Amino acid sequence: MDAFEWFFAELGLERPHVAGNSMGGAIALELARHRAIRSVSAFSPAGFWTPAELRFCQLSLKALIRIPQAVRPAIEALARTRPGRVALFSQSFGYPARLPAAEAVATLRDAWASPALSGALDAFRHYRFGAPQQLRSTPVTIAWGNRDFLLPYRLQAPRARAMLPWATHVTLGAGHVPFFDDPAAVAEVIRASARSAAVPRERPPASREG
Repeated sequence: MDAFEWFFAELGLERPHVAGNSMGGAIALELARHRAIRSVSAFSPAGFWTPAELRFCQLSLKALIRIPQAVRPAIEALARTRPGRVALFSQSFGYPARLPAAEAVATLRDAWASPALSGALDAFRHYRFGAPQQLRSTPVTIAWGNRDFLLPYRLQAPRARAMLPWATHVTLGAGHVPFFDDPAAVAEVIRASARSAAVPRERPPASREG
């Protein structure tokens, strides 16, 4: 958290509005715990998992980054086709055919080339979201795609609602990574969350589904 707070300071940002997805969503929630941000929009945040669900998520992502070098050109070729994107990305994207071919290939290459991804996954091995009452002073929005099969919506979104009943909860018609599935809905979640920070909060906002 200290690194992000220093980053904000370097940019001259005082308690900015923050949005994050997956691991980024968990980090955004922790920044809210530290009262370092003005509002948080967390999309399918990590940390609401059971040990078995955590292992499933990590094994799924590590299987991607450990694809042998010799096989990668064939995987890239597959990703350039609509059926291939459906086969490769259905776990993370609700509508993988909407993912542009160039973006699909770039996603694969970035994952394979990243020097930090494996270590970042390992850093979350023992992470669980807890002590939700510490976030009450920051407007929190949790948005979860109902086609999320990496951090499954039907299992983990209800836990988030139970732990953070005072937060705003939004259901998206999207997958784990919602930005290509429904960019307009994602943008509206972030805007609404930021607007909520400007409204005096006499009591915690009610949950909603949208």
